[in-house]
Amino acid sequence: RPGAAPPSAGPAVMGLDGGAGALADAVAGAVRAAGGQVFLCTPALALTRTAHGWEVRTAARTLACDAVVIAAPAWTASTLVAAAAPAAAAELCEVGYVSTAVVTMAFRRRDVAGLAALGDWSGFLVPPAAGRPGRAPVTASVKASTFMTAKWGWLAGRAPDLFVLRTSLGRYGQEESLYLDDDDLVGASLHDLRAATGLAARPVASHVTRWIGGLPRYPVGHRARVARIRGALAALPGLELCGAAYDGVGVADCVASGRDAADRIMGGLVCDGFVSKTCGST
Repeated sequence: RPGAAPPSAGPAVMGLDGGAGALADAVAGAVRAAGGQVFLCTPALALTRTAHGWEVRTAARTLACDAVVIAAPAWTASTLVAAAAPAAAAELCEVGYVSTAVVTMAFRRRDVAGLAALGDWSGFLVPPAAGRPGRAPVTASVKASTFMTAKWGWLAGRAPDLFVLRTSLGRYGQEESLYLDDDDLVGASLHDLRAATGLAARPVASHVTRWIGGLPRYPVGHRARVARIRGALAALPGLELCGAAYDGVGVADCVASGRDAADRIMGGLVCDGFVSKTCGST
């Protein structure tokens, strides 16, 4: 169309140099630089309302906080708010999750040269039942694949002789694949990749990661449930929830959720120009 920018020769999707884990490291570094503390491997075991705010109990210590943001899976949030907000805890228990297995594989570039799909695509999605018109559906093991080298330029620059991709297996109600051993998951992935792209090469390295309860699912009525949860917590100042269980599962959604929760917390802590610095998050 007139005025449209010419297509870029670079990757279609931008990413963080070093991967998404770099974002968590950067956040932790910013907290420390601002004088905050980050406690690693320290699960929150209990949350108690006090006359001056909240107490967060861990195995090693009890933290006194003016405010708390719970950025954790819904089942953990349910346990923590059960004493102070049983109605919210009951709703949080009903948020469902899906478990997935992710198979990451690296191929020699020369072994995948000439495969148009790997050069032109950044990946593909597979519907629950895929098949041709007039034929019975065929259920695939792989539900999605990301061609990481094609999608993220930083990875291509760091491993120029390799083509790295990953597959995801496991759907809601079809999570039996997670119980296969690693070799079987790699084999299932290679089978479906060959059917989808023509890839016949063997990987030079592979790694399987299982994310148990890793992805929230939003059935009909999810927004109403979230509204009820927030309504039940409204009477408890200094307590907020954020994360993938509420308003979106993407990174941008979670960042926005965290910012909104922090803004509400800080708005409640500002009093006569003074902002307390004993805030906590879990």
